[in-house]
Amino acid sequence: MAPDQTKLTQSRHALEEAIETADDGVRGPLRETGAAFAELVSEGRHPDHALMDSHLNVLRQANERATGETETQIERALEHAEAYREELPRV
Repeated sequence: MAPDQTKLTQSRHALEEAIETADDGVRGPLRETGAAFAELVSEGRHPDHALMDSHLNVLRQANERATGETETQIERALEHAEAYREELPRV
């Protein structure tokens, strides 16, 4: 069964919320990751575990530098993206 891409969409929406309150140093990585998630969903592609791990690491690093509402939204994005990753088939 294919992973539910709704989780990636939910993660992207949380990232959009985080971008609105993020500091300059955090905003760029959030935009890039959100764009990558949007592209995966629009093209109907499923990344492998290594690619998802890379995206998750970017979000974790951004979360370490974030505060307040930005941090809360990144944590929501991480939850959705991690749930999506769990559904990816192991190759």
